[in-house]
Amino acid sequence: MAITVASDVGSLINAEAIDTVITEYQYDEMVVAPFVRFKSLVGEGTAVASFPRRVKSPTSIGTIANETTSMTTQAMSFTDTTVSVTRYGILRGISTTAEEDNILGASIYSQEFIMDAARLYGELQDTLVCNLFTGLTASVGSTGTALTLATLAAAFANQRVQKARGRHVCILHDLQAKQLQAAQLAATATAWSQFWDANADSSTNYLGTFFRTDVWSTGLAPTANAAADRVGVLMPVGSNAGGNDAYSPFALVVKRLPTSKSDEDIAQDSKTWASTWRGGVGEIADNFGTKIISQNS
Repeated sequence: MAITVASDVGSLINAEAIDTVITEYQYDEMVVAPFVRFKSLVGEGTAVASFPRRVKSPTSIGTIANETTSMTTQAMSFTDTTVSVTRYGILRGISTTAEEDNILGASIYSQEFIMDAARLYGELQDTLVCNLFTGLTASVGSTGTALTLATLAAAFANQRVQKARGRHVCILHDLQAKQLQAAQLAATATAWSQFWDANADSSTNYLGTFFRTDVWSTGLAPTANAAADRVGVLMPVGSNAGGNDAYSPFALVVKRLPTSKSDEDIAQDSKTWASTWRGGVGEIADNFGTKIISQNS
């Protein structure tokens, strides 16, 4: 006997089941900005921060022939470097219908808009600081050449020559990190292994220590020489990272912390969400940092 289909349950079947775990896009975690000198302008009546610096007297302390010999006045002087802030922001829009019907509901603001802005601000601040690396005068490494252990050691020697004191940090591009790890694996001299402690955890940007200095990697380190190379840095850290601000080559200035606002458009039955941040970076002590140059591959 023929069977007649008398039911249509299509209206009861979802077109698709959406998983509540959302796959991430590729982004760089904040690594660099926390290590530089920090200055808050929140509540200050200006958008420019000034960083004074002592100037060493051009003449050394001399001998005095006798008590009747007059000494020559030596002027004590200072210079300063200023860092100005810029306003940055991101604007989002969502219809009320989409807010009601999406799988996250109203939590899309905190779970997506705000958290996404936090990631993007982290990348922005690191990018701004990393772009300062190329401006440093002192450098080690050669264009088109892979990073070697000897080159990295030369950066430390150069920092001693420059009298850059205090706790340091080494920031490398991800490709430079690959070159460093390859050099570590290929090293045959037993002495080398005494100078580093490699981190084997690939889930983090922390590479371990070299000469007892923390080494980190980021994908935001800049290019140089027509993009043939990447540029890392060896520098003293600021006081927020346990260092001495007096030796930090870079400064991060914040006038407004990341804030968000929203507004309703009743005619469009939608909401607009915006987040803004005011900040800036600058090089304040050129001779306290050494840039590290190696091939961009």
